[in-house]
Amino acid sequence: MNKKQAFSHNFKAKVIAAYGRHYTIESTNKQIYNAFVRAKKSNVVCGDWVIFQPTASHQAVIESVLARQSLVFRSDSFKEKHIAANCTQLLIVLACQTPLSDDFLTRTLIVAESENIKPLILLNKIDLPDENIRQHLAWYEHCGYCVLPLCALQSVLALKPFLQNEASLLIGQSGVGKSSILNALFEQNLRKTA
Repeated sequence: MNKKQAFSHNFKAKVIAAYGRHYTIESTNKQIYNAFVRAKKSNVVCGDWVIFQPTASHQAVIESVLARQSLVFRSDSFKEKHIAANCTQLLIVLACQTPLSDDFLTRTLIVAESENIKPLILLNKIDLPDENIRQHLAWYEHCGYCVLPLCALQSVLALKPFLQNEASLLIGQSGVGKSSILNALFEQNLRKTA
């Protein structure tokens, strides 16, 4: 079979990174491609399953987006920004010594509930004084939400069982330790921390 024949079929892949209108996709046979969409605007996001057409070695065009099981997005009165698709779990990161925004936490839990995504509240930086945040989060636990205390700089072992067989999205305000959690989970410095 020559290359032209091999590229004449569409293939299925998952979007694993998004950079504007350029994407990194992983095919069902674990091949990685740099992909793009032809349209000027794109609503493709991380987690989407797409149909793509290979164009060259490790290059592809995304032809269509398959139906989503869930969609996490942010919106205001002017626009809507899609963040991730097909998540099964939302890791909501809060931190001791960072002001707790009930508004942020409530909105995030509403997104999880409306999209049928399992929420998990991570209370990071438990090595610092908590300024009553644990007591405040007890109300959420009473409502049935799981709150997992951890210190990403010491260990994330308690988090690992929650990640099994889940497509998790890490979400939280600036400074709560999202990058530290990722670095600890992957045991390398993937993201700079401050």
